[in-house]
Amino acid sequence: MAWILVVDDEYVLVEMIASLIEDLGLQTLTAANGDEALHYLLNSAQQPALVISDVMMPGMNGIELTDKVKQHPGLSKVPVILMSAAGKPLLPNIADAFIHKPFDMDAFTELIRQYATAA
Repeated sequence: MAWILVVDDEYVLVEMIASLIEDLGLQTLTAANGDEALHYLLNSAQQPALVISDVMMPGMNGIELTDKVKQHPGLSKVPVILMSAAGKPLLPNIADAFIHKPFDMDAFTELIRQYATAA
């Protein structure tokens, strides 16, 4: 079964997103920061259908995580959606999509469907 990795240091938000994803019939794995997420990604037998990550987190942030995912030969095709309350990062477009927090649930659900089913 397809699974989605949700990465954010805000526990309540992670649980809300995981619940939304599970309502779509997909499994989730959650991580509190980029270091934990990268560990899961590198040690998983199956790559995720999608990674959803906050930009600003302690330790490895979402931009650094996205860069590592996109540079890794076994993970480079995994779509990444970055999210932030601070606005879209003014860096090269390394993520597949960006959503501003707080997000519209319908728009976010559609974005998840678009990338998770394309995998």
